[in-house]
Amino acid sequence: MIVQLAQQFVNATFLAAVYALFSVGYTLVFGVLDVLNLAHATIFMIGAVIAWYGIDRIDFGGVPDGVAFLLILVGVFILTGLLGVLLERIAFAPLRARKAGQLPPLISSIGVSLIFLAIAESVFGTDPVDFSKTLLPLTPVFSAPPGVRVVTFSWQQVIVLAVALIMMIGLQVLVTRTKLGLAIRTVAENPRAARLVGINVERVFMQTFFIASGLGGVAGVLFATVSGGSVATSLGANVELLGLTAIIIGGLGSIPGALLGSALIAFIQVFSVQFSFSNLRDAIVFGILIVMLVLRPSGLLGQQSLRRI
Repeated sequence: MIVQLAQQFVNATFLAAVYALFSVGYTLVFGVLDVLNLAHATIFMIGAVIAWYGIDRIDFGGVPDGVAFLLILVGVFILTGLLGVLLERIAFAPLRARKAGQLPPLISSIGVSLIFLAIAESVFGTDPVDFSKTLLPLTPVFSAPPGVRVVTFSWQQVIVLAVALIMMIGLQVLVTRTKLGLAIRTVAENPRAARLVGINVERVFMQTFFIASGLGGVAGVLFATVSGGSVATSLGANVELLGLTAIIIGGLGSIPGALLGSALIAFIQVFSVQFSFSNLRDAIVFGILIVMLVLRPSGLLGQQSLRRI
């Protein structure tokens, strides 16, 4: 029993890392623009589909598999980041210029999300594609002696966890220690004051969307990699509500809060299956969300927004 619980703890850790990478993209945009980008889940899906296309169709020659996988991740980050910039220019910038408030951009992001989804379906089709083929080794990190039960995990899972942690740490360093991060925090605090000190606010908005969408696209690749199943254009819908729940539980606009919320959701999902509550795992998550909204609407770390990092 102890080994089983430890195994589920490890499984939840890998899942939490992927959820967290997806959720920080949500919270980064909200922290700067004070509006939710509901097209983020579609970009998550597009990242996974692009990776499948790259793995299935591109011949990397004599390039080692691990290097090829990293090249695909870089390509996905750039392509989905540029898609995020396009999204910002179409769905947010025109309405922001007209001072349309928060609701119209929210609805606009849903509309553009549906457009992106329709384009993805026309290009890649609607049938699920097999993502079991991977460039990462599925061999276990270590093998137990015969008859001995221990916690196991593969090199694939370790690499996925490492990539997610490196990207999240990199984001935290970028936001807190770089000139761009200072500009992002200044715009999040007061866009008008940012303009007065010479910051190109519109460029910061585009840079924010590029980073957030790139993270979302890479999260889609990592999710498809560790799930090892099929990838379809409906993939984003499976994690959209979970990502929103994570940032609400953790605290809207808080990067550490997004990480904490994602970890809670992943552990609840995994351990609900362990204790035979698999049919109720999503109900438990959303029940906690309702309780959080009633007792602490700002979330667990709602005071630690981008404005205060």
